[in-house]
Amino acid sequence: RALMERTAAEAMAIPTDGLPTEERITRDMLQVIPELAIEEDDQHLHQLRVVDQMSGPQQLLPFLTQFEPADTPARFEAFVERLHAYPAYIGGHIETLAEGRASGLTAPRIVAERVIAQIERMLEIPIESALVPSMIKVASDADREAVRDIVRDVVYPADVAFLEALKGDWRRAVDPAALEERLK
Repeated sequence: RALMERTAAEAMAIPTDGLPTEERITRDMLQVIPELAIEEDDQHLHQLRVVDQMSGPQQLLPFLTQFEPADTPARFEAFVERLHAYPAYIGGHIETLAEGRASGLTAPRIVAERVIAQIERMLEIPIESALVPSMIKVASDADREAVRDIVRDVVYPADVAFLEALKGDWRRAVDPAALEERLK
């Protein structure tokens, strides 16, 4: 939020007199985008975005494999560090689920059901065919096997924790009958 506030203020401070059209557009975008992010933060939209089958946290690692190769020793090490950081990342999202439940700001039940089903399907894939180890570009079979081990031992347990959080108190909170009862 602080970055967005600072960026919007600094953009606003740029005088537009004499700026070419393209630079004025860039300046305006540097102001508008952070202002939108601040508004989204004010509205706590992050509590809704944590449950999203298209761009929820469970999509991060498959997405990264498309753009972040692990085909050199340095890249492989960086990717392994990301895999090991994944449980903390998911843990933060589990906390956000609790915040949303407490505030009453939750994704619609249909979205929650889709995310739950999606994670269940991802976890049912045998580790030999799992998305992340299969998709990541690595330098050797040994590297791919190391990624498989980390996904099995580190990533899958984090996904299971996220799934359990979704299926537990959070799911009951988005149940239509529970919502109706809270509104009485």
